[in-house]
Amino acid sequence: MPTLTNEKIAGFEPRWAPFRGFSLLFDNPEDSFARTGGRLDLTSADRAQGASFYRGLHGSVSRLGRDFLLNTFLLCLLPPGSYHVTVADGVNDGNVNGVAEEYRPSVRELLAGLPDSLGRAHVLTDLFLSSPLVADWDKEVRLQLGALANWSDISVVAELVPADPTSASALGQLTAERARLLSACRERFGLATADPGRFVPHVTLGYFANREWARGLSPRLPEWGRALAGELLGFLSFRRVSLYGFTDMASFFKQA
Repeated sequence: MPTLTNEKIAGFEPRWAPFRGFSLLFDNPEDSFARTGGRLDLTSADRAQGASFYRGLHGSVSRLGRDFLLNTFLLCLLPPGSYHVTVADGVNDGNVNGVAEEYRPSVRELLAGLPDSLGRAHVLTDLFLSSPLVADWDKEVRLQLGALANWSDISVVAELVPADPTSASALGQLTAERARLLSACRERFGLATADPGRFVPHVTLGYFANREWARGLSPRLPEWGRALAGELLGFLSFRRVSLYGFTDMASFFKQA
């Protein structure tokens, strides 16, 4: 397995490449935002109900060693301030070519203009904003740790599962509404962002810089996940969903 072998080098600092887009995210409990003009930048420095859960996730990763994960597996860990749970992917630099040709130029303008363009009307963001997920959703969903997983040698995620039967029922309703939104997005704009029928809530912990190196970490994830499950207490509680933009994988914001 490739590892860093020069004793004079301790590690590297990941630099996040520009990657622009928007998605629907759960509003984190008691989020801490930094106000920048007309937007709220997600900093999640301190949270009430969610604080212990996110701190536990980050603490477990930290104990494994950021430099070890980066130097050995090229896993670039995300800062804890970026932790969130995505409800529905929208358009981004990676899938914009899938948008129907008639809409593609304006969608490219939308992405190029982020973060400011998120506050301007656009037929694609209007579709997401008009979804009952954003406009009407007000059911509590409590999620707890499920398993750690390597998703397609791209990222390491903490998969989440309902913490109780009421949350399982609410999550089922949310998944159905999400499917309607994603299907409408595909029918109107030609954009298939995810499988409408499958929703796995998760927190992304980091991204691999190289797919081949990623495979070396996979056999260790079950053991790491069991250790984390033994020490991570509590759950995440969500009630609201909002439209968020991002300019890279560590920089998320929504309109004030």
